[in-house]
Amino acid sequence: MLDKKYNFTEKEKKWQDYWFDNDIYKFDKNSNKPIYSIDTPPPTINGHIHMGHLSSYTHIETVARHHRMKGENVYFPFGFDDNGLPTERYVEKIIKKRAYDLPRQKFIEICLDETKKLEDEFFDLYKSAGFSCNLKEHYSSISPNTQKISQKSFLDLLKKGYIYQDKAPSLWCTECQTACAQSELEDMEVESTFNYLKFYIAGKKEYVTVATTRPEMLCGVVCVFINPNDKKNAHLLKEKLVVPHFGFEVPVYADDLVSLDKGSGVVMCCTFGDNVDKEWQRKHNLPIKECFTSNGKMTVLAKEFEGMGIIACRKAIIEKLDEEDLLIKQEKITHTVSTHDRCGTPVEIEVKKQWFIDVLSHKKELYDAGMQLNWHPQNMRARYLNWVKIYRGIGALPVKDITVCLSLFGIAKSAEK
Repeated sequence: MLDKKYNFTEKEKKWQDYWFDNDIYKFDKNSNKPIYSIDTPPPTINGHIHMGHLSSYTHIETVARHHRMKGENVYFPFGFDDNGLPTERYVEKIIKKRAYDLPRQKFIEICLDETKKLEDEFFDLYKSAGFSCNLKEHYSSISPNTQKISQKSFLDLLKKGYIYQDKAPSLWCTECQTACAQSELEDMEVESTFNYLKFYIAGKKEYVTVATTRPEMLCGVVCVFINPNDKKNAHLLKEKLVVPHFGFEVPVYADDLVSLDKGSGVVMCCTFGDNVDKEWQRKHNLPIKECFTSNGKMTVLAKEFEGMGIIACRKAIIEKLDEEDLLIKQEKITHTVSTHDRCGTPVEIEVKKQWFIDVLSHKKELYDAGMQLNWHPQNMRARYLNWVKIYRGIGALPVKDITVCLSLFGIAKSAEK
């Protein structure tokens, strides 16, 4: 007999517990049924669960149940992504301390305790929602077994000669003090100033005008560029220019990336103010001068500004340039700055010791694998193949440059330490 009044909370829990206790959705390794495997994206442990977590899994759940009804042996794993910067940032907010303020092992212990609390909450909610994942055998990206697999894979690549270590420019967040992937960047419109400065020609009273939004990086200037078609400034190629306030001399080179219709047509190159500086450094084999530390403080190169934060130094050096009659004028502008999506801090380009994976020698395998897969939607195949051929520059640059930085996989931070 049915109850006169249906109590859905009681009935739902009864069947949820029944499914769980009887391993209804367990993947049968010994089954002869055709396997349908789902690469489940583990929810990130970076705060309390929200509708986005459940909504994304609803789509996967629909597919899993469809294939199970077709008689297939569905592998639908479930786990937690609790090994990364989002989790660290969450824990820092909870304990109101930064990771570097605590001993490394102590912070790890706190992270494990806090993530366990959230994982229990996530687990109960996914179970109560009736998702048919294999909840009993859920995994964790910080578990000893996962670490062991990662380390064995890393050592295997090293043994085969597919990885190497080198110092190279990388996107760096001075607030989180970690490398950033391109996918972790957000563009933000910010107000700034174009500062027109006097760069005197060495040994002469004549100066040229150089406009920059980053005067705090004057101590890191390694050269000045003009456009090879710039007849007005062509004579500078035979000269050296004196960096304002700091007084050292730098050479002048020509490069077609310099815009003829922006600023004065004379551009300072420092290491590294932006991605163009990074390209120029590699292309012209320029020296590297590090202007600030990993936590965003000016280095000894900044002389009396050493130890100041980047923004504070910018303000102070503009005042000094004005006092010394080296600031011609300022223009207020609004421009786009790349920021770290985790904290909103403008990212810098820092030279860091990093691990790299050589992918050039796997060009054919990567391409062939993309051709063999059945893509949904089909246009994603073209996007992948273009990524292999064009985006990574495969076949166009030396092997050393055709790489994937391990910072994308969360390894750069541990390598740095």
